[in-house]
Amino acid sequence: MKRNIIFALLISAAGFTTWAQTDTTINKNVVVVREYNPTISDANKINLIPEIQKPEIKTPSFSYSFFTHPLETSFEIIPLTPASLASEPKRDYDQNYITLGGGNYSSLFGELFYNAFHSDKHSLSFLASNRSSFGKVKLQDGSKNDATFVKNNLLLSYKHQFWGTYLKADIGFSNHNYRYYGYQTINMDTSMTYYALNDTNNVAINNRDIHGTTKPGYASFKANFVFATNPSIYDETAYKAVLYYDHFFTRMDMKEDVIGLKGFFEKPVGDNLVGGALHAQYGMYNVPDTALFLDFNNFTFIDFSPYYKLNRNTWNLKLGLNAFFNINKEKTDYLVTPDIDFNFNLIEKLFTAHLMASGNYRLNDYRNSVQMNPFMTPELNVMPTKIPLSLEAGLTGQLTPKIVFNGSVNFSIVKNNPFYINKFYRDSVNQFTSDAYANQFTAIYDDMNVLTVKAAIDYAGNDRYSFGVSGAYYNYAMDNLENAWHLPDYEIKVYGSFIPYRNVNVNVDFTTFSKRKTLIQDGLITATNDLKAVYDLSLSGEYQYNNRLSASLNLNNILSSNYYYWNGYPSFGFNVLVGVKYKF
Repeated sequence: MKRNIIFALLISAAGFTTWAQTDTTINKNVVVVREYNPTISDANKINLIPEIQKPEIKTPSFSYSFFTHPLETSFEIIPLTPASLASEPKRDYDQNYITLGGGNYSSLFGELFYNAFHSDKHSLSFLASNRSSFGKVKLQDGSKNDATFVKNNLLLSYKHQFWGTYLKADIGFSNHNYRYYGYQTINMDTSMTYYALNDTNNVAINNRDIHGTTKPGYASFKANFVFATNPSIYDETAYKAVLYYDHFFTRMDMKEDVIGLKGFFEKPVGDNLVGGALHAQYGMYNVPDTALFLDFNNFTFIDFSPYYKLNRNTWNLKLGLNAFFNINKEKTDYLVTPDIDFNFNLIEKLFTAHLMASGNYRLNDYRNSVQMNPFMTPELNVMPTKIPLSLEAGLTGQLTPKIVFNGSVNFSIVKNNPFYINKFYRDSVNQFTSDAYANQFTAIYDDMNVLTVKAAIDYAGNDRYSFGVSGAYYNYAMDNLENAWHLPDYEIKVYGSFIPYRNVNVNVDFTTFSKRKTLIQDGLITATNDLKAVYDLSLSGEYQYNNRLSASLNLNNILSSNYYYWNGYPSFGFNVLVGVKYKF
């Protein structure tokens, strides 16, 4: 899973809702020089819908990206919610099951997995899940507000196995309903009108158009068709082709339709490899008829990444490039970056190092922007972000037979990075004396250089316990802005898994990241606000009563920290979830 390049540290939602995830599963055999594996560095461009398959066991590693997504810990913080909720139960894909549970803050969750049939050649499965909460949180002015959210997912998956290849079809639907529950000063009288600051046209906007409803949301229908070689076929040409369609729409009646084709191939040439990846998509917008939605253009986006890989006994070298093209009626934008990755043994079977030079182009289309920052103002069209160069040096090794280490230093040049700040509106009647502070976010942009230092150490004690620690430090050199708004300077995570008694499994996670600065700017005044450092401790446990029945308990935000991911949006306090799982 290689899908990022550093801007995610940033926000979860493009502003930050969270951070990257560490895989705490330990594989004591460290692979020091990668073998021929068709899951190449560009294969992350393939998967669009989660596949129903058993989780892969990996050597501990973690990855941070400039492109924001939620902070994910064992208890999962959902971008649409103010709180950390229980982690999703581990799915047993060999048996049907149903999971039900609930907790304080009027929280509910459930999941159903049904394997209609499964054989060596065919499989058909169905997955449905719900996560919801109807609780209140206390805002910074002491008032309480509903932080309701409902998240539903449906997925139907079919797979047909041929000799050496397979055909897979996924059809999925998801919807997320939530509230702009954060602190704001806009009068909710729907008869009032406002001017958006910095709007040179002075278009009067009805309050009902600003909020539309206090319960915004979005939904998505996806269809995904895959034809590919099996990962175990390494001595022949490997390829994968994906045709997909995504229909995304919001409660504000904004629609985005994307149809695309993704694929890659890799072919042995003697001891070496030649390969490439292609991603082409066409996006169409259908905007509502209001004064809010402007400047949305249909687009064509193409990403082409050819490469040649040299494989030797103690090293391998990938030589390639990434070419990106973003085409719409106003202009054609492009970016060409290197794609070089050099891996070599320092100490055979113990330590391997890598040197990398790469880059990326983030389209920031409407669907991804709303999912990364659900509290952004609904008419915001986020501009693309470029990373023309990203340099990295890393080390992976086995300190002892039970201790695995990963570490890296990365320097990246980032162009046109979005930073999220609260949007202001001016009362159309008292427009020179009254500014309204919204709980929705708009974006300002700046170029920056980012230095990232990260490391992780994992210890596999025995079959009964394991634990680890990971962390990252970030340094931002901004071109114009005073600070990297909403972004942390560091993150640290400590985690462990224990089996204190037979049929009992316990997981502990502690996550902290630094305080962050936010910008309060309305044209008349400019001020900053500090969001306190986050200290989040969670504990989860599962008791296996028999082969069919089990129970789980999740204690989240045990320290009851009153922290914010977005300015004005507090998290839930201490919350408890209890669930039962039945296999059938």
